[in-house]
Amino acid sequence: MGETGSFLPDRYVGARKKPITVTWKDEEGSIEDLSGCTITARLQNRDTDAKRDADGVFALVGDGSTGQFTWTLGAEDVGTAGSYYVQFKATVTQYELSPLIPWKVIGAI
Repeated sequence: MGETGSFLPDRYVGARKKPITVTWKDEEGSIEDLSGCTITARLQNRDTDAKRDADGVFALVGDGSTGQFTWTLGAEDVGTAGSYYVQFKATVTQYELSPLIPWKVIGAI
């Protein structure tokens, strides 16, 4: 598993209504079968280098064979404005990591 194959749309602070759908692809661009995988993520603040677990909920779309999962954002995921890297982790018995994916949480006015 190499790439997620999709970008992460920016979110405003506190905006949790719409989940993000991600498609995981390998280095050649082929969709990865995520059947039976558990998805988690870590966030890294690009300014402070602070790292933490995502507190949202991850769910496979269907049985996971399409390589898609949703990320229903948690309160902490969009709690602080800033630029972040997100790294997804797919685990069955061993795990695979995605590359770091740039993402922004935008301050609301």
